[in-house]
Parts: sequence; C-alpha cells; structure tokens
Amino acid sequence: MKIPSCFYGSHKKVKAQVSKLYTQIKKGKPLEDIFSPFEMFDVNDYPIEYVTKYAAEDDPGIEIANNLIWIEMGVPFGGGLDHFILSAFSDPLYRLAKFSPEETDEMQARLAPFLATTAWGCVVLNNPQAHWDFTKRCSGAWVKINGQVERRCSIDPDLSLLILESSVKYWDDLLLLGNRFFDGLEQGTTITKCQPNWYRVLSRLGCEPEETFYGDKEAFCIKCPDKQVRQELDFSLSRCSSEEEQKKITKAFNLQHPNRYFKFGHVKDVCEKYNLLDRLKNDEAFRKQALEGTLLNQKKWINE
Repeated sequence: MKIPSCFYGSHKKVKAQVSKLYTQIKKGKPLEDIFSPFEMFDVNDYPIEYVTKYAAEDDPGIEIANNLIWIEMGVPFGGGLDHFILSAFSDPLYRLAKFSPEETDEMQARLAPFLATTAWGCVVLNNPQAHWDFTKRCSGAWVKINGQVERRCSIDPDLSLLILESSVKYWDDLLLLGNRFFDGLEQGTTITKCQPNWYRVLSRLGCEPEETFYGDKEAFCIKCPDKQVRQELDFSLSRCSSEEEQKKITKAFNLQHPNRYFKFGHVKDVCEKYNLLDRLKNDEAFRKQALEGTLLNQKKWINE
C-alpha cells in the first residue's frame, strides 16, 4: 500500500500539511494536481518500530509503536513519532468543522470519488469518526410520522456506493497489512477491528450482521434485553435482602437473557448477498429509502 508523503510524519507536521491541502481544495484546484507532487511512500518500507518513552530512574517507561496507519484520530501521546496519519484528512470537514455546511458538502462531493480510487483513500472514507456517508439531503435523526416521533438512520446512497465499491476493491489488500492500524487507542490492530465506516453503511442499508460473542473486537453492535425484561430484573433486585441474593439473581438473568453481539463478514460477500452495488445504482425506491432512513429497523438494535 502506498500513501502520499504529505500524510507521513508527526501529528503536528501532518496536521499543518493537511491545512495547506484544504487551502488548495477550497480554491477549487484539481485534486490530481494537489496530490501529484507528493512522493508515494510504500508502508512496507516503514516497518513498525517501538520507542521507549517516559523512562525514569525508577520507571522503565513504556514502549510506543511508530509507523502505524491512523484510521481514527487519537491522543498523540507518542510525541514526535512518525505515522501515516490518514485520519487527519477528515478532520477539517468533520471533527474540527472548519467550513460551512455548504462548503463541506461541496468539498465532500469532489473528494469522495477521488478518494474511492485508491487504497489510502479507502482508509480515509472508512474513518469511523467522519461522516463520509452523510449529506444534507438525508433526513434528520428524528422525524415525525403520523403524529409519532421516530428515530431514522439516513444515509446518502451515492456516498454509500463509493464507500462500498472502494472497500470491495481494496479490502483484501488492507487486511494483508495486518496489525498496522491505529484506532485511537491500541498500538496496532487490524482495520476490521477499527469499526470501519462501511459497518455503518451496511447497517443503515438494512443488512443483517452475524451473531458473534462477547469480547470479539470486530463486533460492532449489541442487542440488549428489551425494556420490559430489564424492568422485571430491577423489580426483583429491589426485593433482595442481601448483596449475595442480588448477585445470584443477576447471574441467572444474564444466563437467561444475555446481551447479543454482532458483526459483518467480508464486505464483498455482504454486498453480493444483498445485491447492494446494483441497487444503489439503479433501484430508485431503495435509494429513496436510504435517504429517508427507513431501511434499518432501529428498534432492533437499541434499548427501548
């Protein structure tokens, strides 16, 4: 995998470089002309190394990895260590919100098709902190229908198509990189454990995930026992006369009504199963439902 040199370096350095990029992007300069001057760094030429930080006479310190690929922004506690900080490219549009909604939509519309053509751009589109799948065309999170307020999970079908097509194309290559990704917390992990954006895309398009198990780092959603069942537990606990009795009742409840954890399989397999790419291109009813946020049964995955 090759990444433009503008994204390699310390957090401070990359942040400053990204600011310069957006100055050109905002002026409407062709994206190919913006990125073509940068050398392409092959991540295989930058193996993970560990640097000891914060060592003292009575403290051995901790080992911190460098040369990771940042899909999500985290606290750069590693100081001046160098990384491929791709997450920084989403920050001006989303996390830092440096532009007006109109400017953000305009730049997003130009950037997403460009990013979808490269593996490094696929990582940017899958930044779980960024809203590459949402535009002002989508309906709000809460809408009133027939006098009832309902939660909706809108998603832009055009951006969803770009994210999924790019992920289908590059996902195997990204998996082969192994524990090269930084998710804001861990030293190095796989991209599937970083809650990539296509998880949200598939979910909002109504795809059913597979049941997994507690502790599976790739699990992206949890189905808890419904409200009535939890209220029955609370009532039972309120009548307990000792802490040991409470523990016993709680243990029995967890065995009878466990939380259920879910994740998606390979993005290509899911897209083929639901014929998503073709439907996002040609099925106007499906596209309309995506914008309205009616494809995902939200009540199925959140506490009532």
